[in-house]
Amino acid sequence: MSPTVSVVIPAHNAAATLGETLASVLAQSHAALDVVVVDDGSTDGTAAIATGTGDPRVRLIRQERGGVAAARNAGLGACRGEAGGVLVADAVWRPATVAALLAALSAGRPSVGLAYCWSALIDEQGGILPGKHCAGRHAGPVWPALVTGNFIGNASAVLVHRDCLETVRFIGQAGIQGAEDWRFYLDIAEHWHFALVPRFLVGYRQRRGSMSRNLAPMIESHRQVAAALRTRHPALDERLLRRSEANLYLVLADRAADQNDTAALLRLLRRALRCDPALATTSQVRRLALLLPRCLASRLLEWSGWRRPRPAAQVFLTGAELPPRLRQPLQNPSPEASRTSRTGQRRPGRAAGNAASAN
Repeated sequence: MSPTVSVVIPAHNAAATLGETLASVLAQSHAALDVVVVDDGSTDGTAAIATGTGDPRVRLIRQERGGVAAARNAGLGACRGEAGGVLVADAVWRPATVAALLAALSAGRPSVGLAYCWSALIDEQGGILPGKHCAGRHAGPVWPALVTGNFIGNASAVLVHRDCLETVRFIGQAGIQGAEDWRFYLDIAEHWHFALVPRFLVGYRQRRGSMSRNLAPMIESHRQVAAALRTRHPALDERLLRRSEANLYLVLADRAADQNDTAALLRLLRRALRCDPALATTSQVRRLALLLPRCLASRLLEWSGWRRPRPAAQVFLTGAELPPRLRQPLQNPSPEASRTSRTGQRRPGRAAGNAASAN
């Protein structure tokens, strides 16, 4: 009998996209699903869409507006499956997503507590954004790599074993959010290994919005997680945390470039280099710096009323698989090394046996 997998979908005023998201879940090749939609204080038709599927696998939880972390935790607390994942209400899964993640998770037990895959970034119409993706390459004991930044990219690309869900929850607060995923993964990586499915199985929707409105909460959320790391691991190398903050600024700078926000792009690049001057020689910084003139030119053309013609979009759910990366996924240090604390002393860990091999 196939194990049941729980899927938590937190939703706040998500009527525009929730139907497509639910359809992608209910079309999974792994049919033993427990789908929990958490209506987080919506004022639109979100609840009606959740209850209107006619599928007995879908349950609805309604609560007052509490924010991302609270909604996810409410759903996880109601999970019935042997493993669980979170899917944001405007993302989509390919039909094999749950099956592939569950296979990787099961193959690595008991040392593996989390499996993740790659994500293609898509626009509001579901078209793949060329060159935009989340494709981490770390597997096994990943805690040191994870300290320097969230290489998974988004919560919709993850499946977590029930053992982890019984002890780990999302930590965050309404109004200051953006790093809840990162902290959740860090807490899991302290005790378990990660498995990687190197396939693009998640479509992660990107929305055009105000950079200035979203920057401050994301940066503050990241700093709160970094402060918690310093408290929990006082001997942690400060250079890792500076690199982590710099990597955040580079991610945000890339978003600013997508929106042709030249001022934000320049400001974020400066912040990244102040945190970690060594990044100045990296290809990522050079690429972003070269985008500055293009962003300025695009903004001037927008002001003039000119619109660049868009190429035909490849739709995520029906299009061909995105090209795989040429390099193999990284295999991190041995399980023995992963049980070494940040102070240099051995620490007890729940991870046992060899790290799961990447698919």
